Formats: sequence, structure tokens, C-alpha cells
Amino acid sequence: MTDKKTPATDRAPTPAPNGIVDELQHLVILPLCLAVVFGISAFFLKDFWQSMMVAGVGAALAPPIQVAAHFLRFYGLAVRRYVPLIGFCILTGMTAYFGYSLWQLTRPVPYPRPDGTIIDFKSGPGGPALTVLGTQCSLLSDSANNLKSTVSYNRIDEPQRGVGFLRIFYNLQSTSASEPYAGIYCPFSIYKPLQFDVSIFSGVHVKVRWGRDRSQPSPDVSIVLYSRSPEGATYLFPTYMIPAQRINESWNDIRATFEEFVSPPHADVPVRFDANSAYQIGFVLEGLPHSTALGQLDIADVNFFK
Repeated sequence: MTDKKTPATDRAPTPAPNGIVDELQHLVILPLCLAVVFGISAFFLKDFWQSMMVAGVGAALAPPIQVAAHFLRFYGLAVRRYVPLIGFCILTGMTAYFGYSLWQLTRPVPYPRPDGTIIDFKSGPGGPALTVLGTQCSLLSDSANNLKSTVSYNRIDEPQRGVGFLRIFYNLQSTSASEPYAGIYCPFSIYKPLQFDVSIFSGVHVKVRWGRDRSQPSPDVSIVLYSRSPEGATYLFPTYMIPAQRINESWNDIRATFEEFVSPPHADVPVRFDANSAYQIGFVLEGLPHSTALGQLDIADVNFFK
């Protein structure tokens, strides 16, 4: 069962894409736009007042109806005069804004945790299962391939270690030649897909173990790092398959360098992990065709290491 979205008070918020550029946006771009608006307004009022003087419509002498009529006539002339300038300013501003937004989404952001922590499950008893960046893990299954595998997870406290862990409940089912799979994936940003620069790190570490109740044979377990993919590599991401002998019913430390993340077996084009554009990590369990695999997998202490 997936935890409800609950704010985590000890979690770091999703970082701003670029602190310097955001400061420029608030200190330069916004005042500049306001200056343009006030400048155009000042020119309009100045020209309007001068036109009143030329037309002999003194604000203190003319009836309000005469001033209003002159204003409407002048407004019609001003629209033809200022609309091209205003349109140019609006078009330029929109182009700059959307260009900046696109650049913001495609540029890498330094990973906000220097210690490399991704998930530590230290939210306390009853706390949510969130990454240290405040994001929630989502579920992945083979339903798109018309298979019926299911997956869910719970955060569980482990008093012996003083922290919690994530227990993944899987039920892999295949009645055909297709391999069943299910798992979870955890994004690094909340509101929009930011790409993070993790090049200061060398690889990924995670603790894993099997739950006590599981069917045989056990499924393969892979760690997936999501980064910018080459053209034509849709839904293909570099994968590290954990050796079967490294997972048992005791906690085992798994360390995989970025170079060990390679193209998955079904890939028709090669993919490699791009440490300058990481945006997500996943854990996938894969069973055998014409078989069923049922059990639990525990994971803890997920982090990048240097």
C-alpha cells in the first residue's frame, strides 16, 4: 500500500533550478518589465496632456464630457501608435520567458545533497516513504504488455538499526512467453523533471535483502538509473542487475559504479548513464516466462557514493 503524500519536516525541499539565474529573474527581469510598463504609461500621459493643451482643452476649464471625448479621440490615435511597441515588448518577453524555461528544464542542476543520500527512511515511526528530496516513489508494472503482475510497498521501522526501510511486495505473473516485471521508481524532483549533475559521485549504494516469505525461483533484481537517453532509445535506461548470490535474507551492501550500469538485455540500441542528466532511480524485479513469483524485497540506505 502506498503511503499518502505527507510533508516531511526533515526533508530538504526540491532545489531551485539555478540560484543565480533565479536571483537575476527577480532583481533584473521583473524590474525591467515594470520599467517598460511605467515608461509607456508615462509617455502616454505626457502626450495626452500635451494634446489637451494644443487642443485647448484645459483640465481645469473644460467640462468633464469634453475631456472624456478628447481622451477617447486621443486613445484611438495612441493605440495605433503604441500597439506595435507593446506587441514587440510582449513578444520579446514571451520568447525570453519560454526560452529560459526550456533551458531551465534541459540544463543539469548540481545534486543538492553533497553526501549523495537519495533515500534514508529516517522519517520516524509512521512517517511517509519519501526520498530525502521530498518525492514519492511510484509503481511500475507490466500491465502495458497485457500481463497481470502487481506491486506495492510499505515503509517499515527497524528499531535495531534506528532507521526504517522500504518493503516491496511483488506478485509477478506470466502465462505467456513474455517475462513478467514490476518495481518502483523514485524521481529526484517534485513539480517538473529536473536533470541533476551527479558527476562528483562514482556510483550507487543500496542495502537489500529478501523477505522471509517468497516463492522459488527468486526474480532477478535490477537497479535502474534514469538519465538523458540517446535518440531512438525510448524507455531504455542503463541497468545494473544485482548478482543473485548477493541477495539473501540478511542485509547486504550493494555497490555499483556508474560504468557498471549498461544497456538492458532487450535494448536494440546501446544506452549509457549520463551523470550530467540524472533524474530518477528505480528498482525492478523480473521473473521467468510461464511462471509466478511472489514475495517481498527490502531496500534501505539508498545513496550515491564518491
